[in-house]
Amino acid sequence: MGARYQGNFHTNMVDIEDYEYKDKLLHEKMLIVITSTYGDGEPTDSATALHEWLKERSAEANGTEAEQLHYAVFGLGNRTYEHFCASGKFIDRALNALGGKRIGLRGEGDDDKDIEGDYDDWRDQLWPALETEATFLGLVSPKKQNGGIDLMNHFSAYNVEFQANFVCQEHPLYEGKPNKAGTFDANHPFLAQIHTCLELHTTQSERSCIHVELDIDGQGIQYETGDHVGIYPQNGEDIIERTAACLGLFLDQIVILKKPEIEADLHDVPSRPLSVRTLLAGYTDLLSSPSRAALLALASCAANPDEAERLRLLGDNHNRQEFQHWVLEKQRSLLEVLETFKSARPSLGLFLGSIAPRLQPRFYSISSSHTVSPGRIHVTCAVVKDLTPGGRVHQGVCSTWLQKSGALSSKLPIAAPIFTRHSSFKPPRDPMVPLVMIGPGTGIAPFRGFLQYREYLADSGVKLGPAYLFFGCRDRCKDFIYEKELRAWEASQIVLTSLHVAFSREGKKKDYVQHHLTSQGKELWPFLQSGYTYVCGDAKKMAKDVHAALVEIAKDHGGFAHTEAEEFWSDLHKSGRYLRDVW
Repeated sequence: MGARYQGNFHTNMVDIEDYEYKDKLLHEKMLIVITSTYGDGEPTDSATALHEWLKERSAEANGTEAEQLHYAVFGLGNRTYEHFCASGKFIDRALNALGGKRIGLRGEGDDDKDIEGDYDDWRDQLWPALETEATFLGLVSPKKQNGGIDLMNHFSAYNVEFQANFVCQEHPLYEGKPNKAGTFDANHPFLAQIHTCLELHTTQSERSCIHVELDIDGQGIQYETGDHVGIYPQNGEDIIERTAACLGLFLDQIVILKKPEIEADLHDVPSRPLSVRTLLAGYTDLLSSPSRAALLALASCAANPDEAERLRLLGDNHNRQEFQHWVLEKQRSLLEVLETFKSARPSLGLFLGSIAPRLQPRFYSISSSHTVSPGRIHVTCAVVKDLTPGGRVHQGVCSTWLQKSGALSSKLPIAAPIFTRHSSFKPPRDPMVPLVMIGPGTGIAPFRGFLQYREYLADSGVKLGPAYLFFGCRDRCKDFIYEKELRAWEASQIVLTSLHVAFSREGKKKDYVQHHLTSQGKELWPFLQSGYTYVCGDAKKMAKDVHAALVEIAKDHGGFAHTEAEEFWSDLHKSGRYLRDVW
């Protein structure tokens, strides 16, 4: 918006966590909200307080509190999840209840398909809708103003000051300092030493899964059983070197980045001296697919006319099929694109401002309990290594970095920038309440924390209700992770009442956790009615198959019709007794 209406419209882009909504929201004239949904329909941590405030205000609203407000909402989500774009839908309803007038349609971006295309469609219908409110908002269509900005040729860039290395000392990307409130968060991560890294698969396995322990002892960062940890990873040395070669940059060159005053749409960046190596390692996402806008920015600096034309074609919003086929379906990374179009050599400021997105934290369900391990956060991480449809061997940025860093941690200290995220995926407050846990693969992570917590309670003399765990892996000789712990807990008949393991690749017929649920349906039914049911793991298939099995159990042993069985589980979800931590 700053570029489109430059000269007669002031925009202010602010992180929702920093927005003073209690003082400002009801008095705004124009508000555009872009919000994502995570987990099972939950807002992000940064938006939770706003959600709670809007819930209270909208419940008491008479429809006039924000009657001068014009607003637009774009929700980000994934249709794989049941509660698609729930955060965006909620904010839309709440602002409407307060008397706000929505401009245009509510946007919904599907990360499972073409989220950028969804955003472009929403933005394109937003412009004319905004401009019909010209009298109220004081806007003039760019087509009508002299010297209107051509958005297709406007690419944001940071100012870059190259420093003399012998007089300027490099700083780290993350300093490990808390925020003003004295706590650590996504913008102020804690630097946790990687204390332990163990391989969980046997030598017979073709894959890898690691157990990592992060040291937080006495450092003011805390977590609870069931919480998540966010980890900022680093790109590998090979990836960094190849990218620097594409850009014609020296890795040890120290620079200072500054945001131009006219570039309101750019994010704030660290203003301290940083090396190119540090920026490419921890600040830029080099292995995700580039956006269409990034391809257009690359086209603007391609010296070869044929390469420039090809990049413009791929970035053309009206020619999405070519982008879909060549970039998304082939899962081509930004680095692959740079190496393919060798004449496109952007400046570092343009590369960071319009081409390479910020490297995002990876979230993991914490696989320990704060009652047993208050000074260490345990992470159970599958090491990603796949062959993409385009023929590239893709290695997961965070899992690969953790594995390599863990291998070196015994020789030199390596710190991971981390922060914790509160989760509603918690054990029941009443320890006598039955719980059924379903988590194949690394989906077992939070349940390991649950069982550590139950062991702590049992050792403290607390009586416990029944607990059932349904775990799944491929082969007991390869990837039955935490087997000794699980067997010991089951042997106690206190911490874990019953353990059911599905080995999907051992027999001729695939055996999954949902099959074990169905076979145990009669025994489970009383506990499903009176207790808590938890599901953790893959959202695309496992969670759906497990849900279908739970519906069948309700039909077979509860006497429900199909619609009634679905309502039964929906009611349990609303009451917080059917919880899913899926991705």
